[in-house]
Amino acid sequence: MLCLAYGSDPEFFGDVVKKGRLPQERAEGCEEEWGQVNYAVKALLMGHVDAEAAARIRARYQKRWGEPVKGAR
Repeated sequence: MLCLAYGSDPEFFGDVVKKGRLPQERAEGCEEEWGQVNYAVKALLMGHVDAEAAARIRARYQKRWGEPVKGAR
């Protein structure tokens, strides 16, 4: 999962490599893996998703990075 996250945005998730959570050797192929998964999801699933409902849900629940989660300790 770290590889897919890193592959989707290496700059944002760069700390996972810097902190040793994802080995550099493994990280080198993550952008390609992310591209394959992203393509597969779009090709196989997105045709079955209600685009308007998805946009409403995305807007309502969009993760705001850096903000604390309510109820989290």
